[in-house]
Amino acid sequence: MITSILAGGIGSRFWPLSTPKKPKQFLSLYDDDSLFSLTLKRVAQLEDNKETLILTRDEYIPFISKFENIKPLIEPIGRNTFGAVLLTTKYLYDRGLGDEPILFLPSDHMIKDIRNFKEDIKNGIDLVINKKIMVTYGIIPTYPETGYGYILTSRIIENSISLYGVKGFKEKPDLSLAQYFLMSKKYFWNCGISITTANIFFRELKVIYPELYERTISEPMDIWLKRFNEIPNEHCERVIVEHARNIAMIKASFDWSDVGTWRAYFDIFYSKIDQNHVQQQNSHDNFVLTNKKIIIIGLNNITVVESEDGLLIMSNERDQELKEAFSTLEKNINRT
Repeated sequence: MITSILAGGIGSRFWPLSTPKKPKQFLSLYDDDSLFSLTLKRVAQLEDNKETLILTRDEYIPFISKFENIKPLIEPIGRNTFGAVLLTTKYLYDRGLGDEPILFLPSDHMIKDIRNFKEDIKNGIDLVINKKIMVTYGIIPTYPETGYGYILTSRIIENSISLYGVKGFKEKPDLSLAQYFLMSKKYFWNCGISITTANIFFRELKVIYPELYERTISEPMDIWLKRFNEIPNEHCERVIVEHARNIAMIKASFDWSDVGTWRAYFDIFYSKIDQNHVQQQNSHDNFVLTNKKIIIIGLNNITVVESEDGLLIMSNERDQELKEAFSTLEKNINRT
C-alpha cells in the first residue's frame, strides 16, 4: 500500500488563524501537534504502508521538510482533489505500480480512534486487492451539516465490515435537504478517505475523460505537468467517483472531524481555551478565540477569532460563508 496525503489546501474556512502562508494543516492545534503531523503519526501505524506521498504546493515545502520518510509531489497549480489524485496515480503508474493500493487521506482531519481506523483501512485494502473496486468511507451524520458532501448508499453488501453499495454523491446540500439526508439513514458524510489503485482509477478516467487518460498514461511526467492547468478544477468525487461503475463504501467505525469550520474546531477544543480574559454579559452561546481582553454585552450565537492577520466576527450558523467572504476580501485588497 502507498499512502497519498493531500496537503495543498489553504484552509480559508479557518481564517484568520489559517492563511495562505500558513494553512490550517500546519498550525499547532492539538497539544502542540499540527493536524498534518497527527496524520503522519496515524499513517506510521499502518503496517502495510510502504511509502508516504505528500501532495502539496511548492511554497509549503518548508512545513514538511522537517519530517522524515515522506516524498513530496508538487502540484504546479491547485486543481482541487482531482488534480492531486491524478498526479498521484500517474506518478505510481509511471513507476510500474499500477496495481498497488493507494490510500488517499486529507492532511487536516482529526481521528483519535487509531485501532478502528487501522481495521477499517485493512478491510478496504483487502477489497481493492481482491474485488478490484474503489472503496470510500462514510461517517454517520449526527446533525444536518450543509458544508459536507454526502454519500448515498443503496444496500448493505457485507455486514461484517459494514460495506454498502454506493448510488451517488451529493455536494453540500441546503439545510432542508441536509435534514432529509439525516432522517433517511441512507446518506453518510463523505470524509474524503478512499482507496483505489492507479489502474482502477484509470479504468474510470478512460470512460469519462478519454483524451486526458491518453495523455496521462503516455506523456513523460515533465511534459504532462506543463498542461496541469487543463485538468478540471474539481473534487475527485464529482469528476470520477460520482460516475464510477465499481465502488463501495465502508461505514467508518472510527471517530472523525474535518476541523474544517470554526464550529468543528470549537466542538473539539473550546474546553481547553483559556477564557479568563473574556467577559460575557447578558450573552450566551458565543465562541471567542483571542489573546486580548474582550467584553461582549447583549450578543448571542457569535464567533470572534483574532490573530495577527485579521479579525473575524460572524454568526455561528454562517460559517459556510467564510470561504467566499475571504476570497472577496483578498480580491479587494489586491486591487488597491
